[in-house]
Amino acid sequence: MTQPKKGPSIKQKKLPKKVQEAIQKNQQGKKWGRQVKKNLARPELPQIKADEVFKDRDGKKHTFSESALKRVAAHLLQKNKKQWRYRNFSFPVVGHTGNEMEVTFDFYVYDSNETIVRVILVVPSESRELWDRLGLFKKQFPMYQHEVWTPEVMAELLEKSWLGY
Repeated sequence: MTQPKKGPSIKQKKLPKKVQEAIQKNQQGKKWGRQVKKNLARPELPQIKADEVFKDRDGKKHTFSESALKRVAAHLLQKNKKQWRYRNFSFPVVGHTGNEMEVTFDFYVYDSNETIVRVILVVPSESRELWDRLGLFKKQFPMYQHEVWTPEVMAELLEKSWLGY
């Protein structure tokens, strides 16, 4: 039998000084795992009056006095000349454990053939539960394209001249 070599193991070897300094410098500023944005400031969205009236594709009038985000979303859709409806229709979604949940979208965008092109959910912030439900929705209703509009997304869309569909 041969005996193992004497001497320092790989873990015990001395690294060059420059390498040690680089590792220390890198470990001080780096955090492992998912990085959270430090800038939590909300983007500036246009202030739309609570009594402003938006007309959907059927001519039905909506004011959205309860939600400033929905007013901005309706403004975006109207500005881009999209045919939309506001409906609180819930899609039943079956979870992984067999329990039934609901996914409720706010706006339904149509094309000229009266086919739903997009379903839009307006939320103040994203959450893991929201993305879990949307993942289940996507599996069970693959025919619908969905979008989640947060204040950050709406700020980006306001800068663009078109929505892309």
